[in-house]
Amino acid sequence: LATHQKLEQVLHEAGALRTTVSSQEEQLAKQACAIAELQEAKCSLSEQAESREVKLKLAGDELSFKSELVQNLEAEVALLKEEGVSKDERLHSLEMERRRLHNIIQELKGNIRVFCRVRPLLKSEEQHHMDEIGRA
Repeated sequence: LATHQKLEQVLHEAGALRTTVSSQEEQLAKQACAIAELQEAKCSLSEQAESREVKLKLAGDELSFKSELVQNLEAEVALLKEEGVSKDERLHSLEMERRRLHNIIQELKGNIRVFCRVRPLLKSEEQHHMDEIGRA
């Protein structure tokens, strides 16, 4: 009888153990699925990270290129400003030369006019002049 009780107890324990093993196998299967899902997510995230690293490197390269371009353009702007200042100075000096020459021309025109100016004849000169015209 005692062996029978022991046998029943062992069978009962075996059933409980089977239930426990079955439950643990289900949990293990669920965890295996969860692990597989996590591994897939890890791969997907790794791919996304690599893609973003490539994009970041490209953006860094583009930023570097554009920074260099900005520096070149700023240098060109500075050169053009210097050139503009020198051209303004040249323009001013040429304008002053033009004014000087214009004043000289105006003065010479005035001198020529004064040199060639004919005054009207006086009354006494008119008679003498008319006599000379009559002789000719």
